[in-house]
Amino acid sequence: MLGIVNGVNNLKGIYGLKKIKHSKLPITLECTDTLDINMLEAIEIFMTEFGWKLWIDEYGNWFDPYYKDPNQLELFDEN
Repeated sequence: MLGIVNGVNNLKGIYGLKKIKHSKLPITLECTDTLDINMLEAIEIFMTEFGWKLWIDEYGNWFDPYYKDPNQLELFDEN
């Protein structure tokens, strides 16, 4: 479960936070609402169920990490 590491609740001091960043990866999670345990669990469930579907990038375009580059040569025809 989110927030429990080695049996210790590490989310006790997060009330009022709107932005968190990963300690190793260059990832920042920013929320217009408060990032409380309910919001973080909702994000975890959403990412587990739907992955990258329904995400929008900073330019307002649908985000798709599996976007095919039209300049990339495909070795096998998938049709």
